[in-house]
Amino acid sequence: MKKIIWFVLAAMLFCAAAGAETNQASNGSMEKDLFAAGVLQFKQGEYQQAVDIFSDLINLFPQNADAFKNRGVAYMKLEKFDDAIADFESAKKISPNLKGLYSNLGVIWYYKENYEKAIENYNREIEITPDNAVAYFNRALCMTELGEIDNALSDLTSAISISPDFYWAICYKADLFAHAGRVEEASALYEMAIEIDRETPYAIEKLARLQDSVTGAAGKGSLAEAVQGEDSPADIDLSGTADQTGDPDQTEAAEQSKDTDKPATRAHARDQNTGAGSDAPVYTLQSGAFLNQENARKLKEKLIENGYDTKILVLKDKKQRSWYLVRSGRYTTRNDARNETEALQNLTGTAPAIRPEGAW
Repeated sequence: MKKIIWFVLAAMLFCAAAGAETNQASNGSMEKDLFAAGVLQFKQGEYQQAVDIFSDLINLFPQNADAFKNRGVAYMKLEKFDDAIADFESAKKISPNLKGLYSNLGVIWYYKENYEKAIENYNREIEITPDNAVAYFNRALCMTELGEIDNALSDLTSAISISPDFYWAICYKADLFAHAGRVEEASALYEMAIEIDRETPYAIEKLARLQDSVTGAAGKGSLAEAVQGEDSPADIDLSGTADQTGDPDQTEAAEQSKDTDKPATRAHARDQNTGAGSDAPVYTLQSGAFLNQENARKLKEKLIENGYDTKILVLKDKKQRSWYLVRSGRYTTRNDARNETEALQNLTGTAPAIRPEGAW
C-alpha cells in the first residue's frame, strides 16, 4: 500500500534580491524592488500575484534567471507544470549552473511519473551542489519507483551523511529496510528518527507497526515474509523544490500533529471476578515495543504521569534480542481492551496493540 507522507519536503529557494544570480546583473532599484515583492507574495501564499510580479520583472529584465526560476516555482504551486518547465528551461539558457533549478525540474518530472528524466535532473543538481541532501533524497524516491532499491538506499545514506538529522531520509531508509525484512536495522533507524523529532508521529507509528509484525510472526515462519506483508515503502509528496540553500524562513514543512490531551478514560485494572474463569486469558494494551530500553522507560513514565497503570515486559525473540514492551491495564476480554484503545491513542499518537498478558 502506497502512502503519502505528510509534508512538503524541500525548501523553496528564493534568493535575496541583492544576491540574485544572473548573467547580466542589474543593480537598479526597480529590479531589486520587483524581485523582493515577488518573493514576499510567494511567502504569503499569493502564488498568482507572485507570478504576475515576476512576469513584470522578466519583461523589464529578460536576463534575470532567478526571476524565471522563481516564477516557475510559483507555477508549480499553482500546479501549472508545463508553464513551470518552460520557465526553468529559460532560466537554464541564461544560467546553466543555477542552484535549485534542476531539483525543480526533477520534482516536476516526478509528478509526471517520468522517473528517468527526474533522475537525470537530480544527477545534474548533485553535480552542481554535491552537499544537497534533499536532492539525494528525492533521487532515492525516483530510484524506488524504478525498483532500484540498492541505489535508493545508497542515496539515502548520502543524504543522512550530509544532514544527520534529516528525519524523513532516516524514516524512508527505515521503510525500505522494513519492507525487505531487515527488522533490526529498520527499528534502529525509526528509533533514531524518534530521538530527532518526538512531535512528528510517523516514525513512532511505523516502529509500533513493525514491532506488531515481529510479535505476530513469533513462531509463525519467516519474519521477513511477515514484514513484507505489511506496507510497501512509503511514497513522498515532492511538491516544492529541492534546494536547501535558501533562507530557512522559506522552507515549508506541513507537519503532522498529534493529540496530546489527557484521555478522558484511563486504562486500569479490571475486577477479575467478572464471571471469567481463573484460566481465562487476560489482555493488556501495548503502546510500544523497543530494542532500546531507555525509549521504553520514557514512554512508561509518560503513561504513568497520565494515570495509566503501566509496566515494561521484557521478552526475547528468536534471535535472542531483548524487546522492551510497554503495556498498560488488565482486561478480561478483548472487547474491554478495545474500548480503551482510543483514549490511549489520543495520548501517544499511536494505536495500541491488544496483547495477552505476559506473552507476545
